[in-house]
Amino acid sequence: NAFLYQEYKYLTVYIIVMSIVVFFAVDFIDFSAGVQFYTTIAFVIGAYTSILSGWIGMRIAVYANIRTAFEAQ
Repeated sequence: NAFLYQEYKYLTVYIIVMSIVVFFAVDFIDFSAGVQFYTTIAFVIGAYTSILSGWIGMRIAVYANIRTAFEAQ
């Protein structure tokens, strides 16, 4: 858990910086009203969904490894 918390702390900073970049990069591509906001929100939701699925996968893998190690004894 300590590794994941430390990793996600850095990822949060990265997501904030990249969401600012995405917000302003969309302005140069598409001048429609509201596209910047929705694109940035989609990026942030996608990033945090990826973090959540990684955390769930890591928890399942660790639980399975603990059970395998216990049975191997």
